[in-house]
Amino acid sequence: MKNLYLTLIICVFFVACGDSDPKNNVELDNYLASYNNTFKKLLVVATEAEWKSNTEIREGDTLTSYNTRKANEAFNAFSGSKENIEKAQTYLKLKNLTNLQKKQLESILYSAAGGPETIKEIVKEKIAADDAQNTKLFGHDYILDGKAVSTNKLDDILLRSTDLNERLKAWEVSKSVGKELKDGLVNLRRLRNRSVQALGYNNYFHYQVSDYGIGSEDMLKECRDMIKGIWPLYRELHTFARYELAKKYNKDVPEMLPAHWL
Repeated sequence: MKNLYLTLIICVFFVACGDSDPKNNVELDNYLASYNNTFKKLLVVATEAEWKSNTEIREGDTLTSYNTRKANEAFNAFSGSKENIEKAQTYLKLKNLTNLQKKQLESILYSAAGGPETIKEIVKEKIAADDAQNTKLFGHDYILDGKAVSTNKLDDILLRSTDLNERLKAWEVSKSVGKELKDGLVNLRRLRNRSVQALGYNNYFHYQVSDYGIGSEDMLKECRDMIKGIWPLYRELHTFARYELAKKYNKDVPEMLPAHWL
């Protein structure tokens, strides 16, 4: 009987310790080093391509947009690959992981949810939609009084002008890009939700919030509590602004502040 107990104890010991095999930890460290190296290289290329797309807007230029899509597709093909997802999930089951190892593996899965290989057609569509939105946003023509103006010009009017009619026109023009972006944003929301749902998130909001280590409802509660906490100060500042701006524009004090007054 004593031998039976001893045998059982030894078996339990090996089962419990099997996942903490030093070989597995060496293998894990090698995997993380390799992943991080490739991740950084692809991220740099994708980030630089995004920057170029956002800053070099030329009429008729389709190459920049194409290169950005390809860079993002390459990044997502790696970060969202089935191999990386499965490896990260497997390694997370190991015993005695360091906090750093655990965080890195969780980060790998988090990154993968942004573009999992299992729904690569949706991911490809999402990348194209994202790029299209950027092109519309940064390539939008702002027209004021029949002439194209820069966003700097609009900002200057809203910073310096005390003519409320001029301010209103400038403010409305500054928001004109929203009409172009609306339909694309609705589509992008759908694609982002579909993308992260493949790895178990309810929606893109749930996915983003998870990075803080809390749930969606917890985040909403935090936001509500924060608003509640600063509300007395906000009301004081709002009242001060209403009176000061009414004095500046020589108008009656409004109950609500018009956006173009600010």
